[in-house]
Amino acid sequence: MPITIKNSAGGGVTLDSTTSNNETVNLPTGGGTLVGTATPSFTGNATITSGNLVIATAGKGLAVGGTGAANTLDDYEEGTWTPVIVGGSLSRSIEAATYTKIGNIVQLQAYLTLADNGNATALSISGMPFTNIGSNGYSVGLATHAGGSDLTSTKFARADSNSATLVFYKNASGTVTQAMVDASFFIFSITYRTA
Repeated sequence: MPITIKNSAGGGVTLDSTTSNNETVNLPTGGGTLVGTATPSFTGNATITSGNLVIATAGKGLAVGGTGAANTLDDYEEGTWTPVIVGGSLSRSIEAATYTKIGNIVQLQAYLTLADNGNATALSISGMPFTNIGSNGYSVGLATHAGGSDLTSTKFARADSNSATLVFYKNASGTVTQAMVDASFFIFSITYRTA
């Protein structure tokens, strides 16, 4: 037997158990908001057939495998960023620069066209969307390029502790020095930890 609460317009909440093993809570067909302080518990799957699961309070999230802070995914973000050449006269054109942040982990990538400056500028790029954190929390990513000189050395990007700037290095014959880049089609990515 259904228990129905409704207003004169026919809206309201219906608790319906007329169908075997299928108890439902129905909101008005014109739309509505279910408000309460109850803590529902499910033994089966909860399915959202349309729309999003929205957690509107900052710092709250989806707890997986426990209810503590270490088990809670409380942040997700994706977007674009603007790489900025630090110092020198090396110009750049941004072909693509994106990031994804899941919790406190950021995956950052960029694809730039760099002007040929005769391999005269040690390359650093600022503008990271989030600061790399931690005592001795260095993070390292890979870089590659096409064109220009010095194609044989291995390039990598490094973010220092508490920094939002990437410094590029090269490893040539076992010797690591700051990279001097004069290449077009410069691509790099790095994964690092933030607050």
